[in-house]
This record gives sequence, structure tokens and C-alpha cells, in this order.
Amino acid sequence: MGEGAAVELYKAYYDKGASAGKRICEDALAAKATAGTEVSPVGIIGYYYPATVYVAENGMLYCVHEYESDVRVFADVEEILAYELQVHRPIRIERRR
Repeated sequence: MGEGAAVELYKAYYDKGASAGKRICEDALAAKATAGTEVSPVGIIGYYYPATVYVAENGMLYCVHEYESDVRVFADVEEILAYELQVHRPIRIERRR
């Protein structure tokens, strides 16, 4: 995640009046309810189906997608990537000759 995206995420999380801030705060509440402890946003992963990723005090990562109500729990970033690639298979691209 680039520095600009990190700043945007930080502003959205802490500026509860903004529409993005409102959504991210709602996502954070869902992640916090699942974790049972405080969470902090660490990034956004994905392009077409992005998930906001939160880390909890227990070190687990919690992913919240806009399109589903379930909060996914992962032990590390590799698990998140494996899940995302399995669920959202890349489009096959063929080269023309």
C-alpha cells in the first residue's frame, strides 16, 4: 500500500464524518465485535473486491469486504492472499499473435 493510500485510510478511519470514514468505522465495529478486542486498520487488499484489513490486539488479521457481512479471520497475510486468490480467481488472459 502506497503512502498516499495509507494516509487516506488513516483519515477515513479517524474522520467519522466522511462517507468513507463512516463505512470504515462500521467495518471496524464489525471487526472489533468478531475479535472481542480493539482493532486498528492496517490496509486495504484487493482491487475489484477490496477488503479493509484490521489487526487486533491478539495479532490476528480481520478482513471486512463491502459485499458480505462476514468478517474473515486470518493468522497472517499469506492466508489472506491465498483466500482472495481462491475465491476471486484471476481472469484468464490469452496473448494474440
